[in-house]
Amino acid sequence: MKSALLIALLSGLSGCAMLANAPVPLSSVKKIEGMSRDQVIEASKQCTDAKLKPVVRYVFQPSDFGRIQTPIDVQCETYRY
Repeated sequence: MKSALLIALLSGLSGCAMLANAPVPLSSVKKIEGMSRDQVIEASKQCTDAKLKPVVRYVFQPSDFGRIQTPIDVQCETYRY
């Protein structure tokens, strides 16, 4: 009896593990929108006004002239002394 219960339990757990590795459809991924120059400058000024260091995160996007860096985020970090 215990072995049948153990087998049923293990087969149920392995079934859940198989579902967790299912691929995510790419249609759910949105196109990344870059920040404008004014938005980056304003976010950087807010960081420096708060006495923090602005760190701009970029993503590479293809264009007609090659790959270009597009700013997507500005994060404020503390200075390390």
